[in-house]
Amino acid sequence: MIKYNTLLGAEHLNKEARELRDGLKTILKGMHCTKCKTDTIISFEDDGYGYLKEKIIPCCPEFLLRIRKKAFPNSL
Repeated sequence: MIKYNTLLGAEHLNKEARELRDGLKTILKGMHCTKCKTDTIISFEDDGYGYLKEKIIPCCPEFLLRIRKKAFPNSL
């Protein structure tokens, strides 16, 4: 199962994180790892330049690869 962490502290950052989460949720809908019983966590962090960046903490490397292929196909 994929869980999302959108609590960043500032209200405007939380709102932006929720918007990014909603976009990722539609892309990653229904995805889950069949071999692991732990959750994959996607948290959003400030990159230091005022933009949010996703940080994926996967349950296993194979599931991370599947997420990246589906959500960010041009970055591979």
